[in-house]
Amino acid sequence: MDGRFRGSLRSVLYYFRVLSEGNEPIRWLRTQGLDPEGDYECLEDGQVYGGDRLMNSGLTIPSMHGDFQSYLWQFKRI
Repeated sequence: MDGRFRGSLRSVLYYFRVLSEGNEPIRWLRTQGLDPEGDYECLEDGQVYGGDRLMNSGLTIPSMHGDFQSYLWQFKRI
């Protein structure tokens, strides 16, 4: 997980796509370094995810249209 500081209650996850693809598959982005027993609230949508889910299953990358797109998730440990 990018932007995470040891002992911090907040984490930031970035995804950058340079060139788009036609008929793009569903992509998953997995995190690292979280507490598998902890819960994390996504500040963008208010959903709560378990640390084990974020590290094993991950998050689906939202559909983006066009080249040079990015997405940012901010999490707060609760």
